Amino acid sequence: MTLVGSTMEAPVNSRRSMTVPAGLVFLCLAHSLAGQEAQTKAADVWVNYDFVPGERVLFFEDFARDPVGDFPARLQLVNGNMEVAEWKGTRVLRATSTASFDIPFAQPLPDRFTLEAELYITTSGIAEITAAPEGKRAQTTRVFCGPTKAGAEGAGVNAQASLWSKNLRGTVVTCRFMAAGNTVKVYLNEERVANVPNASLGRSNKLRFTVDGTEKYPVFISSLRVAAGGRPMLYDELASRGRVAARGILFDTGSDRLRPESLATLRDIAAMLAQHPELRLLIEGHTDNVGQASANQKLSETRAAAVRGHLIGELGVTPERLESKGFGAAKPVDTNNTPEGRQNNRRVELVKL
Repeated sequence: MTLVGSTMEAPVNSRRSMTVPAGLVFLCLAHSLAGQEAQTKAADVWVNYDFVPGERVLFFEDFARDPVGDFPARLQLVNGNMEVAEWKGTRVLRATSTASFDIPFAQPLPDRFTLEAELYITTSGIAEITAAPEGKRAQTTRVFCGPTKAGAEGAGVNAQASLWSKNLRGTVVTCRFMAAGNTVKVYLNEERVANVPNASLGRSNKLRFTVDGTEKYPVFISSLRVAAGGRPMLYDELASRGRVAARGILFDTGSDRLRPESLATLRDIAAMLAQHPELRLLIEGHTDNVGQASANQKLSETRAAAVRGHLIGELGVTPERLESKGFGAAKPVDTNNTPEGRQNNRRVELVKL
């Protein structure tokens, strides 16, 4: 299975196509020799990319349920002008001034968590994310990303990358970061732009998001995803529980084509199998309950088979060590009544045989 660029989708079964990012960093591939070469180059770009999303979704929002013209019901406005808008066929949160909002959580953020956000900024402005409680943010580290620079700074830290040469203004950028204790890694699109082992990010029951927009140059946010965990120790989970969810395996919308961001997790799986030659795995595909049951079942089967095929064909795993099976929506691990629950149910799991 060849890795190809695509729009953003959570593992295994997202029904809403995020069409906004397609024009940013991914190639439109033709079924030709030139197209195949482009596919290979697209995958090679991600060779040093090690981001893996957390395994349990704490918050997910794509603004699909909010009326145009309203502020999203699940966010908390702090200041500025923001509203849901239609833009290029999808819902976005539009900021027409310097504006801040909080993403609320029922409990303080865990020691390890990840954030993913898609942003469209036409100027050299940035989005800032802080996790510390009110009154302590000046003494902590903030994460920031935008079309001209990205990284982390504050509390004695200044780790950032200049992106002027990439000319990302006026495009959608995908900002991600992983927090584990005092370590923070920041990613923009396919690159890791900061790796800070001594950050003071702080933890609270909110994430503060600040953007700089104007009426003439608004900022658009097309999706937000926060999850607990990140880059799990696969073999330790398998040894203790007999199975582990591989949350970093992502697919095109409604397809079994693996997305380039899956490379880090796929390499981890192959490395684990190389280190433990006795290990055999069943690769399971699971979906939420949105859509027809028969379509979900088929999609879960082909996606599980695609993971097996890539591990064998691209990463050299012996075929006899891997099996694949799809379960559709038959084995949920969370409710299907919330966006977060559906995200958690869309997954690939590895099961020790």
